[in-house]
Amino acid sequence: MANKKEKNPHAVALGQLGAKARLEKLTPARRIEIAKKAIHARWAKTKKKKRTPG
Repeated sequence: MANKKEKNPHAVALGQLGAKARLEKLTPARRIEIAKKAIHARWAKTKKKKRTPG
């Protein structure tokens, strides 16, 4: 991993500002809905990996 690019700290800071603004805009119910969708997507990936032989 010697060729790994480092992230631009200014871009990271801007991304965090956007994430904070989005968090404040979303309702608690919508945040729960998004989290549940993410959980299902993660579990679907792990189930696929277990089904494949090898």
